[in-house]
Amino acid sequence: MKLDPDQLLAQAPDAVNSYFPGHWELMRELEHSAKSIIANEDPGAFAKFLRDVAFLKQPRRDHQRLWSEIESSRSELTAALDALRDIDRLDYSAMDRLARVPGFGRTGRRTFNSAVVRLVRPEAFGIIDWRNLAVLMSAHGFEGLIEPPLHIKELPSEEVLRGKGRLILTQQTYELYNNTLREIAREHGKSVSEIDLILWTFSILKRPFSPFLPRRSVASAYQITPADRQLLCTGKRENVAKRIIETYISGLSESADFTSIAAVGELSALFALIRDEAKAYARTKPRVTERVRKVVNAFDSSIKSGSLDQLLSLWSRWKDLVNPASPTWIGIDLPGSMIRGGFMVLEDFPDVKKFIEQHL
Repeated sequence: MKLDPDQLLAQAPDAVNSYFPGHWELMRELEHSAKSIIANEDPGAFAKFLRDVAFLKQPRRDHQRLWSEIESSRSELTAALDALRDIDRLDYSAMDRLARVPGFGRTGRRTFNSAVVRLVRPEAFGIIDWRNLAVLMSAHGFEGLIEPPLHIKELPSEEVLRGKGRLILTQQTYELYNNTLREIAREHGKSVSEIDLILWTFSILKRPFSPFLPRRSVASAYQITPADRQLLCTGKRENVAKRIIETYISGLSESADFTSIAAVGELSALFALIRDEAKAYARTKPRVTERVRKVVNAFDSSIKSGSLDQLLSLWSRWKDLVNPASPTWIGIDLPGSMIRGGFMVLEDFPDVKKFIEQHL
C-alpha cells in the first residue's frame, strides 16, 4: 500500500457521513449488535438486521417489500443463522447458505451478502463494491494505492468502470477480492474490514460521488445552459443531448438501486424539461401557443399523476400528438419546429427511455 493506511482510515467516518449522513453510526451499531443477533437464534430479529443491512448498502431504495420477502422465508433464515454462527469454520461456505435468503444472493450477486458477513466477522470479511475493486485493480482514475494491482481475468478493470453498481459480483469474484484484502490486512496489521474502509475512502478521494447523488435526484442533471442553447441553435444538438445522457447514465450507474420510485422522479424531471422547452418555443411563436398548450397540459397531467405507467405511456402519446396522421395531432410539426428553433424534444433522449425500461 503506497499511502499511510492509518491516515486513510481516520478519514473514513467523515467520508461515509459526507455522502450518507448517519451511516457511519448505523454501521457501527449493526456491527455491535450482529454477534448477539446471530447468537440469539431469533429469525425475526435477524430479518430486521438484514433489512437494515440492505438499507446500509442502498439507502435510496424502499426495502419494505424485501423485508416482507425475508420474513416469509423462515427456513432460509434459520439455515443462514446456523451458518453464520459457524462462520469461523465454514468461512466462505456460510455465504452460500445466506444466499438462499431473498435479496442476499439468489441471483448470484454478493454485494448485500458480503455486507452481512463483514458485520458478523469484521476481522475476516469486507464488503465488495465496484469502487473498492477499481482501487484494488488500479483501474483508470483509481491508481495510486495498490501495487501490484489485482488482475481478474474474467473481469477486466475496464468492465468494472463501465458496469459500476450494475455489475453482478459473484461468489468467485468476492473470494478473489476478499482473499486479496486478507493478504493486505496481514501485511499491515489491520482487520479486513479496516482495509475495506481504506479502499473505499481512497476511492472517494480519487473520484467523489456524482454531486447529485445521493443528496438529490439525478434529475438535476437536466439543465440547458446558455452554451447549450447556442449549440442547439447552430444545429449541434447531439452534443447537448450526449452531455445530458452521459451525466444521467453515469449518475444512476453509481449504484444498483434504480427502482420504479426513482424512475418516476427521473421521468418527471425529463418531461418537465421538455414541457419547459415547449413553453419557451411557444413564446417565440405566439400563433401556436394554444396548440402547444395541449402538449404542455399532457406533460403536466402525467407528471402530477406520479404514475410510472402513465409517464411511460406519455412517451408513446407524444408521437400521436405530433404526428399529422394521428387523430390526436395538435396541428403543428412540433418536433421539427422546435428542433429548427434550437429547443430539445423527446426524440433527443431515446437512450434514457431504453435505460429506464432495461433497469426496472
